[in-house]
Amino acid sequence: MKMKSQTTPELRFPGFTGDVETHPLGTVTKVIDCKHRTPEYVEKGVPIVSPGTIRWGEIDLISPTKRVTEAEYVSLMDHCDPQIGDMVLSRNQSLGIASRITSNEKFVLGQDTVLLQQKDGNGGIVFYRLQTSGTQDSIAKLSGGSTFARINLKDIRLLPLSLPADRAEQRKIADFLTAVDGRIGQLSQKKALLEDYKKGVMQQLFTQALRFKDDHGHEFPDWEEKRVEDMFQVTRGKVLAMPETQSEPTGEFRYPVYSSQTKANGLAGYFNKFLFRDAITWTTDGANAGDVKLRRGEFYCTNVCGVLLSDKGYANEFVAAMLGTVTRKHVSYVGNPKLMNNVMSQISISVPSSLAEQTKIANFLSALDRKIESVAQQTTHTQAFKQGLLQQMFV
Repeated sequence: MKMKSQTTPELRFPGFTGDVETHPLGTVTKVIDCKHRTPEYVEKGVPIVSPGTIRWGEIDLISPTKRVTEAEYVSLMDHCDPQIGDMVLSRNQSLGIASRITSNEKFVLGQDTVLLQQKDGNGGIVFYRLQTSGTQDSIAKLSGGSTFARINLKDIRLLPLSLPADRAEQRKIADFLTAVDGRIGQLSQKKALLEDYKKGVMQQLFTQALRFKDDHGHEFPDWEEKRVEDMFQVTRGKVLAMPETQSEPTGEFRYPVYSSQTKANGLAGYFNKFLFRDAITWTTDGANAGDVKLRRGEFYCTNVCGVLLSDKGYANEFVAAMLGTVTRKHVSYVGNPKLMNNVMSQISISVPSSLAEQTKIANFLSALDRKIESVAQQTTHTQAFKQGLLQQMFV
């Protein structure tokens, strides 16, 4: 079953001018449902791929905590034979998202997942067609349920996909987008390696296994124990009604507002005035009580943020990181978790007695952060580039 489309993609490879046709998903892939029974789980065994572990990209067979015996695997998967290039699609939770099978490693289809088995080698382009906003919108419209969105098997099979009629063009598009995904994967891995390296270096710095020398090659003085109140003015932010802020920086509303919210590193919006500049903050109460951050530049902080101010150079990345390793130990869990100013003031940490050594450490860590941020931005830009391609290469 197919129907010619009256539109063509904005972006096509040279030499391809053929028709674009719309096919139901069930005619270009074999849609195989999971077995609808709950097995007995074991600590070690064959992983079950469930909606909670499905994400765009390679199938994740490491994160799943639900596993079954070899005998259960045979029983649950005797109706299908997953191949490299096939996909596992989620019917709820990560609704409409698919993971690609990239190895012959065993797994079990979990509840509310389906196997999409490629036909005639076209699985590559189907994977990318599914990622387009148009297809995702169609899935969202077809989903329903009293407690959570869920798409049924019939609608999955009838889901319309517009694809180039020419198989050579399909392969060209899939190969190109696969290469873009490869670049995104490389950048993500580079960022993870840099973050791991930073964690390792920080651990060595904290234990003094790694020490810097001064500009003349001499050893810095021994570190000393200092209480927070000896290094900082300990204060906190002010009450601010969130409707008074803006979600994006515009005009006078250019100062970031930080709170205990978990999203975007505590960023709650933007305000037209600031309270602090270059300071260390921490969350005083709530689920994230004790979380410590170094804030650069001018910013506003709400009353659930404690603030550490210093005119002696202590508000640096190294001291913030050192504090972050111990503050959770001082959180009170009587009722709502809290780490109030009076408790923070008395916390002691070991710090370089020389501000010059602190500065060297802080500059080193900041340089690593800049590298990590640069890679993160490259990743974001490449992901945006891919999204643009998806919108232009498909109709």
